[in-house]
Amino acid sequence: MDKLISSSWFMKIGAFLIALFLFFSVNSNPINNSSNPYNTPSSTETATIKNVPVEVYYDTDNLIVSGIPETLDITIEGPKSIVITAKSTMDFEIYVDLSDPKIGSQKVPIKVKNLSDKINYTLTQANATAVVEEKVTENFKVEAEFDKTLLAEGYSSDPPYLSPTEVEITGAKSHVDKVSVVKATVKTDSHVTNDILTEATVQAFDSNMNLLDVNIEPSTVDISINVNSPSKEVSLSAKATGAPPEGVKIESIKIDSETATIYGGESILKDIKEITVPVDVSNIDEDTVIEIPVSLPDGVVGSSIDTVKVTIKIKKENTQTISNIPIEIKGLDNEKYEAEILNPSKGMVDLAIEGEASKIKSLKSSDFDIFIEVKELNVGNHTVPLKVNAPDEVHWELPNNSKTITVEISEKSSDG
Repeated sequence: MDKLISSSWFMKIGAFLIALFLFFSVNSNPINNSSNPYNTPSSTETATIKNVPVEVYYDTDNLIVSGIPETLDITIEGPKSIVITAKSTMDFEIYVDLSDPKIGSQKVPIKVKNLSDKINYTLTQANATAVVEEKVTENFKVEAEFDKTLLAEGYSSDPPYLSPTEVEITGAKSHVDKVSVVKATVKTDSHVTNDILTEATVQAFDSNMNLLDVNIEPSTVDISINVNSPSKEVSLSAKATGAPPEGVKIESIKIDSETATIYGGESILKDIKEITVPVDVSNIDEDTVIEIPVSLPDGVVGSSIDTVKVTIKIKKENTQTISNIPIEIKGLDNEKYEAEILNPSKGMVDLAIEGEASKIKSLKSSDFDIFIEVKELNVGNHTVPLKVNAPDEVHWELPNNSKTITVEISEKSSDG
């Protein structure tokens, strides 16, 4: 029996029986393939990821590289779970290796790294034509561009002031060599009347005014422009408004500035010759100095003088009436003619006077000379205006019905 068990034939037959048993055991309890995502067509996933950035590896200090797309689309295919993970984490990278390039144009492969080896991928572009150039930096003066047609009518502007006046331009040598104009354009609304203070972007152009792809540092400059409006010198005058209190006479009104420079459009300024400053005297009862704002006419945007000092001098006056002042006839040839005042019949008039109380309180009729001039009159009745000589600084007024009189001129009789 021991010999039988140890024989090679016995061992071979036993191994065959065990193998046969295992075969039938497996086929009688099959494994569910749907639980294994790697063994069924339905577990494969395809996805397209758009606009993935393309990294370029090169000597950024000394070289400029162009011609490489900024982004690419990538289509990935593989086990569903791995594709979903790659799409959500974006752990992979699309890149171009130019760590050891040659100067000039060259075809280079676009590669992908950090993507599972169980995933197949396709890029929208497998290669790129890279242009490698020497990187240079130069300094350029900046010009300010300002469209003066944006100024309001009649306005002008000083040359723009820039800060800084120079910029540093870095780029491919072929681009920097083409730089012809470096400018910053002032952007503003139309009808400009005020000074401009703004920040403007600097751009570089070639001789045909094509915009160049270069790096500019600083990328903006500060620009200030003084805007000047047309000006004109006009006279200033003061004018009393309102009535002074009773017994007060405005003797003089003077302002400390007789002229001012005003600013505005030429069409506005051409018709302005004087600016009147109104002075309200309704409450002035003593000598006064006041400051009054200068009101500008419509369309005038500014003035060299905003306010004026106004000096007002007054007199306090009384009024009274001098009665029965005789009317004198002057210029009559007494040898040939005689004259008689017909109206007023008494040949006298009343006179209303006004002045400082101290100067008028002692005045009497003899201090006034009221007369008519008949030298040029012929024989007959005449209506003649009265004339008055009165003391200085005394204001007088004849009654309305006595401003003229009626006089009769007649020849003297020969027996007179």
